[in-house]
Amino acid sequence: MIGLLLAAGSGRRFGGDKLLAELPDGTPVGLASARALAPAVDRLLIGVRADDGDLLSRFMGAGYRGPTHQCAPIEHAECGMGHTLGVLVRSTAFIWPDLANPALIVALADMPAVQVRTYAAIADRLRAGASLVRPVWHGRPGHPVGFAASWYAALAASQGDVGARELLVQAGAECELLDCADPGVLLDIDTAMHLAEVSRLFSLPPAMP
Repeated sequence: MIGLLLAAGSGRRFGGDKLLAELPDGTPVGLASARALAPAVDRLLIGVRADDGDLLSRFMGAGYRGPTHQCAPIEHAECGMGHTLGVLVRSTAFIWPDLANPALIVALADMPAVQVRTYAAIADRLRAGASLVRPVWHGRPGHPVGFAASWYAALAASQGDVGARELLVQAGAECELLDCADPGVLLDIDTAMHLAEVSRLFSLPPAMP
């Protein structure tokens, strides 16, 4: 199973590279997202804008440069999230040819509040045979989304700014909605206000199991 972390956005609404913005413990947003996803998957591929040397250096300096965890510079990332997703999916075949048509967890790097256990639960459902898994908090579907190997070709064909939204619509009843006690599945960081909201969540004491 491969985790794909989309970290190639421009951050225009944020007014800078939001993925380098720090959470209360000093961890950059993008790195916190990678650390939460990595334990749930066998391999991790992070897509970063080809011209974003600072972010690429932070990921590589944190160890995402080895045989199981790697970064992929995305040319023409301005074409949209779908473009980045398609490039990442196709890249897995060249980077890890031993994993043919793997199951994939597609995650967004500006959602650092997603809990480790949420990623693990999605991975568990895929390994148990689910076709497509999406987390739900209080009835609202969020991210990340898990895709079985049968969706690999469709994801590889992604382009533009649509991402996997059309596939979620096409999936219909195949999409398993996974209830979770994790508000982080809805919290992406687009503005400084969003960062403040997520930071408050990180500052709360851990929830009782």
